[in-house]
Formats: sequence, structure tokens, C-alpha cells
Amino acid sequence: MMDRARKKLEAHPPAADIRLILAGVHDPDLDTLIQQAQPFDAIVCTLVLCTIPDADQAVADIKRWLKPGGKLLLLEHIHAPHAPMRHWQNWLNPIWKTFGEGCNLNRPTDQTLREYGFLPEWEYYFTKGLPFYVAVGRFL
Repeated sequence: MMDRARKKLEAHPPAADIRLILAGVHDPDLDTLIQQAQPFDAIVCTLVLCTIPDADQAVADIKRWLKPGGKLLLLEHIHAPHAPMRHWQNWLNPIWKTFGEGCNLNRPTDQTLREYGFLPEWEYYFTKGLPFYVAVGRFL
């Protein structure tokens, strides 16, 4: 997917300064690559925080990598707002995590973001098999 994005950027350079950092979550050089490129005006995060081993640290890092007033654009599946579905998420999570390469069904990512000072300018909750959270916002 990243190769495809890079080829599109090369074929049709945008007016904006867009930098792709081609590194995995567990890449030992990730922090160095980001420090060389930061601070960022915006970070796009889609279905990542469910899988990262330490979501709290990841949110703290995202906050640190953004320039003051920088935006986070986010799509994540999250814990269910209602107890019956949340119960099933908690029950299924160990199995899901094993087969989903570390993905967690039941993370309260929306709450975690707020604990780190995330202020959504726009947010939307929806369910498509799983509950999802979509937001655009900034950190205090």
C-alpha cells in the first residue's frame, strides 16, 4: 500500500509538502526517521492503535510528533459503548488478537485520546460489525 502511495506522489506531486515515512510499528529506526522529519502538520492514523502493543505510548508519541496545533486524522475500531457487546469483545479479544496479528477488539481509543488532551473538531461514531470512531482534531 505504501509503495502504491509513493508512486502516486511521484507521478502527481502535490503542492503540499507530503512526507511518507516507510516504517513499521516495530521498526527500530522509526523514532529516528520521525525525528528527522518532524514536526508534522498532520498525522493520519487508520486502524493502527488497535494493534500497537502500547497504545498509550503511541498516542503520547503522536502528540509529541505533531507541531503545536497539528491535526490528527483518525479511524479506529473501539470498545463498544454498551455492556452486552463489550462483554463479547472482551471474551473474543484473546482469540481475535492471536489471529489478527495483535489487533485488539476492545480498546477504548477514543477515551485514551481524550486522556492525552485530544480535542476533536469533528468526530463520528458508527457500527459496521464493530464500533468505529472517526475523528479530526488537535491536542492541547
